[in-house]
Amino acid sequence: GKDFATTSGDGRGSDGHLSLGGGVSDAMPFLLRDTPHLCVLWKPPGWTVSVSHSSVAEAHAADVPGVQGGRAPRLQDWIKKTLGVDHSIALDPSAAYGLLHRLDRDTSGSILCAKSYLGFYMAQLQFEARQLRKTYLCICEKHAPSSCPWCIEKPLASQRGRAFVSDRGKTAKTEVVQVSHLHDESGRPFSLLQVDLHTGRLHQIRAHLSSIGHPLLGDEMYGGKPWVRVMLHASRLKLDVPSLATSVDAHAPIPEDFRTALE
Repeated sequence: GKDFATTSGDGRGSDGHLSLGGGVSDAMPFLLRDTPHLCVLWKPPGWTVSVSHSSVAEAHAADVPGVQGGRAPRLQDWIKKTLGVDHSIALDPSAAYGLLHRLDRDTSGSILCAKSYLGFYMAQLQFEARQLRKTYLCICEKHAPSSCPWCIEKPLASQRGRAFVSDRGKTAKTEVVQVSHLHDESGRPFSLLQVDLHTGRLHQIRAHLSSIGHPLLGDEMYGGKPWVRVMLHASRLKLDVPSLATSVDAHAPIPEDFRTALE
């Protein structure tokens, strides 16, 4: 594969680039934030979140797992081993082991997990009220518009695990808040985007960006070029749960493969 170098553009930090922080080893999950009822985990790329939810699945199905090839490690197994000793919900498949939403197998970053049944149900209520705020970093093909912010508001429908723009679909809004322009060593243009989700449809970021000619790097399902994985990272997760007097705001460092692609 080829690495990328950032070039000039608008909508970034004072140094001309999106602030990414240090990369971390992508070998194992770890705790990003911890409270008595809720915690935020860092999910490595390649780990599956193969649990089902009834009310939560559609509300935040922006990251439902795709096809699972091989024997990928499962995040719920790590949760059972790490949290199950002290928190019974971490052993309960009917409560999704405490997991409150999903991330694609390829997607790295922050994911919310309950440590108690009270935390699980109170957080679900906030999910239903669309109080969860999620920010992503992604690398897409070509140079995206650099005058930020800008939005993609196209209704999305889904069929057989794939999302597509349709007048009969559900409302979907993706906001691009920062853009850095990139080139690989052969001069091909790419962009690093910071994206906020205002809705949570199946593969929303992937389908929306593909629909305007900027598929994610590695996202062959939506027309992207092959890469080590789909270059999508859940970089920030924020949720206030007033009933628990709890607030979580977690920034997830990028994994090594994402940072390597940008160096």
